[in-house]
Amino acid sequence: MKLRKGVAIAAIAKNEGKFIAEWVAFHLSIGFDRIIVYVNDSEDDTETILRTLSQHYPVECVSWPSGDFRSPQRAAYAEAIETTKDCEWVAFIDIDEFLVPWKDGSIGAYLARAPEDATAIGVNWRMFGSSGRTTDDYDSVLHAFRRCSRPDFDFNNHIKTIARIDALADMFIHHATLRYGRAVNAAFAPLVLPTLGRMEKPVYAGIHVAHYQSKTLGEFLARRAKGNANFNPRHTSHVRAANEKGFRYVDRNEKLDIRLDSFLPGFDAKFAEIKAVLTDAGVYPRQTR
Repeated sequence: MKLRKGVAIAAIAKNEGKFIAEWVAFHLSIGFDRIIVYVNDSEDDTETILRTLSQHYPVECVSWPSGDFRSPQRAAYAEAIETTKDCEWVAFIDIDEFLVPWKDGSIGAYLARAPEDATAIGVNWRMFGSSGRTTDDYDSVLHAFRRCSRPDFDFNNHIKTIARIDALADMFIHHATLRYGRAVNAAFAPLVLPTLGRMEKPVYAGIHVAHYQSKTLGEFLARRAKGNANFNPRHTSHVRAANEKGFRYVDRNEKLDIRLDSFLPGFDAKFAEIKAVLTDAGVYPRQTR
């Protein structure tokens, strides 16, 4: 197996201007070496922010209109498999998801513990709720939403994947198919998926994906209205139901998260740095349309 250095993220984004700078800042602060964002049919300043950051950081912005792709997200992931060959690992996550390697302190230190034959790692969600917040007048998701679900909440069974790039044959939304090696869970034990993309129960062994799916009710409804990037806008499954009942189900606030605390000083410094870059470029505070 030919090992390379570096860890990349591939993500698809639509109308994420409010959140994208923070998301980039956090993942740079925990050691990611390359971030590629495929901007899909955005109507806000997501692309402007990313292109500004690309002049200063290892951030790449790719315009990615839906076009004739059956699944814009899977097509973006297929492109990412080809364009991240310089890296050893690539993580496939969304803009409302933050990888938190709470045991090791950095993504590189966590992956350094992975067995050589582990070529894909399924990392479980930890669902975060509104923390009782009803307004969207906040600057940072990580500071505003500190309460999360119990580990046994069923949505936490979902995984997102970090994979060795050479081993990837195909990348679905949650799971991968591999050319060689084995898929493992966060504890590096065999990954068992009774349902594609979902484990029977989550395994939190040094890392989780903090998933801020709900935020506030208004933001939840707006996010759902953007549709499902796994399907072309012409597909009936692109439309997502958006109602208060759905929000109440994912708005889980039973536990106070403290695993993020050790990361906040480094994140805060990087976020302040990035906001200064955007301010100098005239794109922060955000110029909404």
